[in-house]
Amino acid sequence: MIVLYVGVDSALVYRLTDLLGDPITPLPDPPAAASAAEAFLAQELDLTVDEIQLVSYERAEWPDGCLGLGKKDEGCIQVITPGWRVVLEAQGRKYTLRTDETGQVIRME
Repeated sequence: MIVLYVGVDSALVYRLTDLLGDPITPLPDPPAAASAAEAFLAQELDLTVDEIQLVSYERAEWPDGCLGLGKKDEGCIQVITPGWRVVLEAQGRKYTLRTDETGQVIRME
């Protein structure tokens, strides 16, 4: 059986690997934004980056410059912002973070 998956959801790729074996082509490297999200979460939780595990990442488009998570009375540029939804795990808990395309802007859901 051959399964062709062309997405970037790493959790799904790892699940398919568990079910079907190693992929013929290697997994793509996570985007720089995922590494930035790991560093952000490590700082927020006062952990090292080695204590953070990347669970999944996927492309996303956010409704504004605040990645759809603006705070009350915060001004957010109203422009579609491409980026990433990154799911991380630390200390047995999962965290979902939103980033812009490069990982310069990061918000925790």
